[in-house]
Amino acid sequence: MLQRRFIALAWLASAAGVTNIARAEPRILDRAAVVALASAQAPSVAVAERRVEEARAARTGAGVLAPINPELSVYVGPRWQQSGTTSADYYVGLAWPFDLSGAPSRRMRVADEGARLAESEAEATRQTAIAEALVLWASARAAEERVRLDDARLTIDRSVLRSAEIRRRAGTAGDGNLALARALEAQGAARLVTSEHEAAAFEERLRARVGLRPTDRTRAGGSLITEEPKPLEALLRELAAQPAIVRALAQKRFAESDAALQRRAGWPVPRIAASMGRDPDTYAHLGVDVPLPIYQRNQTNAAVAAARRETAETEVRSALVLGEAELRAAYTEYEGAREAFKTLDRTTADIDDAEHLAVRSYELGQTSLSELATTRREAAAARIARLDASIALAKARIALDLLTGSLR
Repeated sequence: MLQRRFIALAWLASAAGVTNIARAEPRILDRAAVVALASAQAPSVAVAERRVEEARAARTGAGVLAPINPELSVYVGPRWQQSGTTSADYYVGLAWPFDLSGAPSRRMRVADEGARLAESEAEATRQTAIAEALVLWASARAAEERVRLDDARLTIDRSVLRSAEIRRRAGTAGDGNLALARALEAQGAARLVTSEHEAAAFEERLRARVGLRPTDRTRAGGSLITEEPKPLEALLRELAAQPAIVRALAQKRFAESDAALQRRAGWPVPRIAASMGRDPDTYAHLGVDVPLPIYQRNQTNAAVAAARRETAETEVRSALVLGEAELRAAYTEYEGAREAFKTLDRTTADIDDAEHLAVRSYELGQTSLSELATTRREAAAARIARLDASIALAKARIALDLLTGSLR
C-alpha cells in the first residue's frame, strides 16, 4: 500500500512539473538578450576563448634565464698504475649557461603579444558570432511578423468566403465566384502553415547560435528598428577600433617582438664551467665556454621574422584602406535601406484603408470578387515589401555595427 501511494505521489509530482513547464512562458529574445547570450556562450566564442587560454599558456617559462639547462657531468673509474696498485679516479663537472643577450625578456614579450593577438582574434570572433545571431534574430522576427500578416489575411479570406456562400445561397453570385473564394481561403491557409513552420525553424537556429538548448522555449521579440548610428565622420575617426584593424595591429606588434627576439637569439650563450677531479692528483678548474657564431647565427629565423614584420606592416596599411572603404560603403547601404523603409512605412495606413474599402465594397455588392482579390493581392505585396525593407534595414545596421566593432 505504501509503495502504491509513493508511486501515485511521484506521478502527481511529475504531472505537476510537466504542467508547470507547459504553462511556462517562452523566454523573449530581444536584441539585447541575443547580444548578451551570443557574446557569452555562442559555440564559436567558446572555442575562441579556449584558444586565448592556449596563447596565454605560452607565457609559462617564457622568461627563463637561458634556453638550455645546466649540465652536470660525473665520471668515476679505476686507474691501474705500473707499480701494480689500483686507485680510483673521478671527475665532477658543472656547466651553467648564462644568457647575456636579453632574449629572456623578449621571449616574454613575444608570449604577451601572442596572447594579445589571440584576444583580438577572439573579440573578432565574438563580434561575428553576435552579428550572425542578430541576423537570425531579425529573420525570426520577420518570420513571426509574416505569420501575423498571413493570419490576418486568412481571417479576411474566411470572411470573404462566408460572404460568397451567403451570396450564392441568395442567388446573387454564381458557382465560379464561390470556387474562387474557396481557392483564396485555401491559399491563405497554406501560406499560414508555411509561415509558422519557417518561424519555428528560425527559432531553432537562433537558439543554437546563442548557446541555448533545443528544448528551451523561446520567442524572438523586440523591434527591428534601432536608434540612428553615429554620423559617418565620427565613425571614421574611430576607424582603428574596427576588429580587422585591431587584429592587424596586434599581428604587427607580435611580428615586431618576434623579429627582435630572433635577432637576439643569434647571440652566443656562454657557459660557466666548474670541474673537480683526480688524475692522479686532485685538481679544480673554473672557466667559461663560449660558442663561436661562425656558421649559425640564427640568421634564417631572423630573416623570416623580419619578412613577417614587413608583411604585418603591409597588412595594417591595407586594413586601414579597406576598412575606410568598407565603412563608407556600409554606411551608404544603411542610408539607402533606411530611406526605403521610411518610404514604404508611410503608406501603411493607406494600404489598410484600401483593403478595408475593397472588402466593404464586395460585401455590399459594389465590386466583384476578382476585383477584391486584385486589391488584396496588391495590399499583401505592399505589406511584404515593407516587412522586407525592415529586414534589410536591420541587417544593414548589423553589418555596420559589425564593421565598427560596436556589437556589445
